Amino acid sequence: MQAAASKAFLKLRLEQSFAWLAGIGYAGSMDTVQAVARRAHQAAPGRLALVAPDLSALRAPVTGTVELPLRMFWYPVRTFDLGQPGFLEWVYRIVLREARHPEDLTRYLDGDTLVRLWPGLHLPPGVQQAWEARHPGLRKARLAVREPAALCHSMTFTAR
Repeated sequence: MQAAASKAFLKLRLEQSFAWLAGIGYAGSMDTVQAVARRAHQAAPGRLALVAPDLSALRAPVTGTVELPLRMFWYPVRTFDLGQPGFLEWVYRIVLREARHPEDLTRYLDGDTLVRLWPGLHLPPGVQQAWEARHPGLRKARLAVREPAALCHSMTFTAR
């Protein structure tokens, strides 16, 4: 009985995925885009990265405490004090990697903060590529931080 239920669930998820790819979309409150290019950008094997179409729609708090749902962070203590060093970045990495619903993005991410943190966030390549494909400003922010370091390595100094 449980095997039949699992098959039915997987079939439903596949149908939803194909419907999304066909352009039907997600029936949530925020119209999101799962980035699809020549090959799909994956957050994890078999799961496309979820990307907000407009960074200005992301207006979550950046101070205080947040509690992530168990489906996003599988630890007994899921409450983060965003004022603690590194915790805001940690929450952003988790949400960008684990988001499955548009509400995950709007509830935990702030667009301006995301742009500010983007160069230092270490994300799976598929997540980074999907967000940068949709929001070229994120790629520019990442490259702008790395260019000065690259220039230092390419300089040659001569003694006088």
